[in-house]
Amino acid sequence: MAPKRALNLARDTAIRMNGGLGKYRPGRCMYQGIANNPCLAQRDASGFIFHFPGGQPGWQESGTPPTQVTVLRVSPDGRAITQTIHNGPLSQYSAPTQQR
Repeated sequence: MAPKRALNLARDTAIRMNGGLGKYRPGRCMYQGIANNPCLAQRDASGFIFHFPGGQPGWQESGTPPTQVTVLRVSPDGRAITQTIHNGPLSQYSAPTQQR
């Protein structure tokens, strides 16, 4: 249950951090299952790192590029955000090379 819990926590945290569903929608990957999820950037003994796009409601449906990127580290048990690595404009984030 920890991987699914971690995914849900990361998604819900990003929604709250970015003003709620009326202002922000995370990428579709954050609504998929955890297996082979492209937004799971890393999973190891230190927990999970989720790296995912977001934007105004309807951004993916309209084919508009994301305006935000959120990168969160979640504890190994999936119950706590242990680090906000980035939450802001896509243009201000440079992704490090990460292992899966």
